[in-house]
Amino acid sequence: MSERSVAYFCMEYGLDSDFKIYAGGLGILSGDTLKAAKERNDNIIGIGVLWQEGYTEQVIEDGKAVDRSIKNKYDFLEETGIEFDVEVNGEEIRCISYRVTDFDNKPLYLIDTDTEENNEWARNLTMRLYGGSWEEQIIQKILFAKAGLKLVDELDFEPDIYHMSETDSVFVGLELLQKELDTWDLDRALKEVQEVVRFTTHTPISAGNPKYNYSLLHKVGYPEKIPYQTLEKIADKPFNTTLAGLRLSKRANAVSKRHLKTVKDMWSRYMKTEPIVGVTNGIHIPTWMSEKIKRAEEREDLWEAHQEHKKELSDHMESDIDMDKPLLGFAKRMPEYKRPDLIFHDMNKFEEIKNEINIVFSGKAHPDYRESKERVEKIVGYSERFDSVHWIENYSMEDAEKLVKGCDVWLSCPVPPKEACSTSVMKAAVNGVLNLSTLDGWWWEACNHGENGWQYGDGKTFEERGEQDKKDAQELYRVIEEELIPAYGDRDRWLDMMDSSIKTVKDSYTAKKMLAEYYLKVWSK
Repeated sequence: MSERSVAYFCMEYGLDSDFKIYAGGLGILSGDTLKAAKERNDNIIGIGVLWQEGYTEQVIEDGKAVDRSIKNKYDFLEETGIEFDVEVNGEEIRCISYRVTDFDNKPLYLIDTDTEENNEWARNLTMRLYGGSWEEQIIQKILFAKAGLKLVDELDFEPDIYHMSETDSVFVGLELLQKELDTWDLDRALKEVQEVVRFTTHTPISAGNPKYNYSLLHKVGYPEKIPYQTLEKIADKPFNTTLAGLRLSKRANAVSKRHLKTVKDMWSRYMKTEPIVGVTNGIHIPTWMSEKIKRAEEREDLWEAHQEHKKELSDHMESDIDMDKPLLGFAKRMPEYKRPDLIFHDMNKFEEIKNEINIVFSGKAHPDYRESKERVEKIVGYSERFDSVHWIENYSMEDAEKLVKGCDVWLSCPVPPKEACSTSVMKAAVNGVLNLSTLDGWWWEACNHGENGWQYGDGKTFEERGEQDKKDAQELYRVIEEELIPAYGDRDRWLDMMDSSIKTVKDSYTAKKMLAEYYLKVWSK
């Protein structure tokens, strides 16, 4: 337990599969953070949004990825009785709030504008996570900051630290700055804000480091008190959300050792990077580790527990997979840099190995990214063409739980150095599922090739993307043929690797350990 109090701001939280206010890994991480904080008895509260329709329900219809919106109802939400108005885009918006503690987590407080006192436009602001136009999304983020800070005040919670998780939360820092400018000049106001603000950057890809034209900010009437020439000193031009987060914080962090190097390479030319530290993400062991695996004391107990999970996954997939062949799993969001289709890069080579393995895919494409949907559709097509390829529709936390326990191998294909961490790999590894990945994200620091999993590509990068894919695919096929398949045929060797994989995560990559590092490296004075 640490005495410093933290208000943790994040746009999404993954606490349970049926509580659909998350999109992917960022939300699962924030959910694991609140669960670990409960275990440690840390003085932390989460601040988020009650997204009525969540992210997206994505199904396959006639071979096409189709998005559906479903308004969700939850019976476990506790009304706080706290209601207030905030002004956004020139309108007064009524906010109501709820408290969530049902998932063995520290309190999560959620903002909601879906109330009869608001017009339809205002009610829809908390309808869908990451939905709408750029203008609508920036209004959502401003609302989140204004209402979130107001809610913290109304709760009489006095945080030592306001933590902004990802760029969606940077308007929290700007709102605090606007308050301080009522009293101080810019330099002093900025120092006052930096003393209490911390920031996590979660990805090096451009979509996670958005930039906004000042004309868009002007259109939505933001910020009210900071002149644009002043704002440019903080966020450059156009408005760079990551630079704003870094410059508004006394200390910021990357989410793995490899990511720390990438972040410093990206931002050192803009500012001093000494305040950026590395805290590798961790997972909440009670949520993600199988009780059967945890209780397995003998080697054969471990194998038997794993085979039971593999059969449960096979039933969940509604597929009769061959239990004597290694089952590879790829399950995560489907952006281009994660290369979910890399194993199909050379179809002649895939034809050579397809009868030696099974592989299951799951994941969601961003609703607005047609290219990402085409990638999903391509993989679905392969699942219809090849008996050894399988697809699980409408990926959820429930699917993830089955997959990280029931696969034999967890396949990851990120283009180095674009993966920040990838906690899905840890969730698989702690259940004895062996990782097979390029050397990127967490695997860059955790891989012990041939002992707790495998790497391919040696972390090499190529200027030409086509060359990168070709070389990585060649190495992927080689490792599968020459190392993975023979190892699977050697039960003693495979069990040794499973045991090493489990210890890798349990010893060093838990959410409890991650929080201890946050208090030491990020949230300290």
